[in-house]
Amino acid sequence: MTLLAYVVPPLGAIGLFVLAQTSGPSDPSGIVAPVANLSATAILIWYVWYNQTRTLPGITKDHKDAMLAVVSEFKSEVAAERSQCLEQHKESNGKHETTHRAVANLHQEVTLHRALVDQGLKRDGVINK
Repeated sequence: MTLLAYVVPPLGAIGLFVLAQTSGPSDPSGIVAPVANLSATAILIWYVWYNQTRTLPGITKDHKDAMLAVVSEFKSEVAAERSQCLEQHKESNGKHETTHRAVANLHQEVTLHRALVDQGLKRDGVINK
């Protein structure tokens, strides 16, 4: 703990005690106003110290945890979307492969048919090569 933790609460208590003991607006010794100002300052200093060392770190930690949860959820959603797109891509490629195979088979058949037709035409003497 810092020095403020040991000094501020007693000063605040003294200031409150002095304010409680005085009654009325008159202060013959002239000590109430400085002690009241000192105690108010001490209370404000303690409030700032407490917020800096206790409250703000807790708020920061909670915010960080919440952001980590949001980022983790976003990453899992992106991963799921990517896997879905990959499946769609594979399915689309499968359709293209089927089409490609059909076109290749058709090309082979047409080439074979042309070769047979050419042979037949050569045999019949239509083509002289």
